[in-house]
Amino acid sequence: VLKKHHADEQYVARKRLKELPADIARLEARRDALSADIATAQAHAHDTVTIGEHRYAREKALDALGEQLHAIPASVIEARSYPLGVTRGLTFSLDLHPHDAPAVRVQGAATRFLELSREHRGPRAVLNAVDRMIGSDDAERERTQRDLALAQGQLRDYQARIGRGFAQGAYLEELT
Repeated sequence: VLKKHHADEQYVARKRLKELPADIARLEARRDALSADIATAQAHAHDTVTIGEHRYAREKALDALGEQLHAIPASVIEARSYPLGVTRGLTFSLDLHPHDAPAVRVQGAATRFLELSREHRGPRAVLNAVDRMIGSDDAERERTQRDLALAQGQLRDYQARIGRGFAQGAYLEELT
């Protein structure tokens, strides 16, 4: 049983050693993209909201966004994204899917999605979703950094385990 467990452990270590570098690269890219978006949002914190081609103060943006949302169909046959505008230097759009609730997409260096309820997809709900996503970038970057540290630790652990001999080999020889 111990020998089988050791062989299974070696298999898992070899498998994870192949997967972890790609996971680490993906997490590093995500962390860097979120950092860039945080910097962009901070640099443009006091900018007006752009809806379509026009700039608006936040209060006026709700009316313009409402008109833009009114022109978007209630349902679609295939997934489609409808660009809405730019706030704090990051673009946002409404993604519609045939069988799912609509989602707000915020895009800068990173892309984030937040589903809206089917009933509440008005301008205030959209702008609030955008603000929540931009506001949660710090927390998401910290989560990504923790996941990255965990993946890097796992990589070091699996590298140390790979090729390690069966510790109870002498005992097994003695028994046989």
